[in-house]
Amino acid sequence: MIGAYAQSGQGKEALQLFRQMQEEKIKPNESTFVSVLFACSHTGLLDEGYKHLVSMYHDYGIKVEVDHYNCMIDLLARVGRLDEAENMINTMPCESTDVSWMALLSACRDQGDLERGERAADRVSSLEKI
Repeated sequence: MIGAYAQSGQGKEALQLFRQMQEEKIKPNESTFVSVLFACSHTGLLDEGYKHLVSMYHDYGIKVEVDHYNCMIDLLARVGRLDEAENMINTMPCESTDVSWMALLSACRDQGDLERGERAADRVSSLEKI
């Protein structure tokens, strides 16, 4: 349900459902956190996104994977924090994907950051050749 809410643009409802899940002591898994971070991204809730990213590891012992990072990269890019988004791509402990770079590329287009956009486009192109 959290994923369905998040994908249908009802991020606040998704996060409310997640809070209810926590109150009922239902343990989230990796997929739950992808949906929660997706909801944060599409709702523009940067601080909450970071809180959940940290919580998944520290509170639940869930390893942060590329899909979780991609949600955070998208969130950072959507709120205009392109430096942080690019830094996350370059420093995350897992291999970046075309999704990582496409999130940044899209935000570069929206914000007119041509230099960074060229770097992102080059990376997308090189990943597609692999």
